[in-house]
Amino acid sequence: MEHDSNNICQLMLMVTLDRTSRCRHCCLSAREVSQGKRLSAADMKRYIKDAYDVGIDNVGFTGGEPTLYLDDLCDAMSFASSLGMFVDIRTNALWAETETKARDMFSRLQESGMRQIGLSYDTYHAEYICPEYIIRAIKIVEELGIAHYIDWIGLHTREQVCDYLQISDAQLRAVCHPIRIGRGKGLHKDDFRWIGIEELERYKPGCMRSLEPHILVVFPDNRASLHQCCWVNPVLVKPISGSGWIYRLWEETAEGEAVRFLRDYGIGGLIKRAREEAPELLRPYYSDGCEVCYDLLPIVATPSEKTEKVMAGAR
Repeated sequence: MEHDSNNICQLMLMVTLDRTSRCRHCCLSAREVSQGKRLSAADMKRYIKDAYDVGIDNVGFTGGEPTLYLDDLCDAMSFASSLGMFVDIRTNALWAETETKARDMFSRLQESGMRQIGLSYDTYHAEYICPEYIIRAIKIVEELGIAHYIDWIGLHTREQVCDYLQISDAQLRAVCHPIRIGRGKGLHKDDFRWIGIEELERYKPGCMRSLEPHILVVFPDNRASLHQCCWVNPVLVKPISGSGWIYRLWEETAEGEAVRFLRDYGIGGLIKRAREEAPELLRPYYSDGCEVCYDLLPIVATPSEKTEKVMAGAR
């Protein structure tokens, strides 16, 4: 299969999964195996160059909390900027406890080539981070002319979030709800928007096609995911090594059994197949389609003869 890098909108480097807060909803705790590991500056620059060579011109840095390893982060950001890449960073801004600390951090990040910053804040982050920190951070990035956005998770309306953080609707990129994977499994049922299995079973969205473009995500354990929607499902996170790894990852993702099934049959196909293959995994209600995929996609990764018959009738 010919690789088309135009379909990859961004390289996303998970600098570390270490974090300054342990939010109850965090889906990244589904990959606790990576705790304590991180990408060095040399690692990040190698991945950045590989991505640049296939035509990717946007790189994001996230975690965990990427600013925990500030020297390596800034080194890698400067390298990406020197190649002409758009540099984005996502942080919880816990360091914005004072104006001096916040200005120092933003100035250093900006000098290293940062052109946009995403601030993660919501009901769950609020257990560790005061809203004043985020409000202060927004004020400073506006003064410095840095593009920015807020990501919020929780059962709130955009209007409520904007009022709470004193921001405009344009500054709020997304209001999402948690999914029941990782640490989120322990949340109270009222934290989720529950969807009945009957409703989800009707879904055949062509998930893989409808959620383009791709994001190439690299974890701090020599694994990566190239997928339009999910970068935490173990079925979709693959080992990487050597040169040409982006091409191999592309081909494996596009041609892999799990991905093809999801693309062709959607969530409804997953549920129908699970009724035959692993009914013990099914619950009357799910929090969303992502939870369905996280639970059920592994059963299509190694298809059996019985599974093939289920697939044949999934349409």
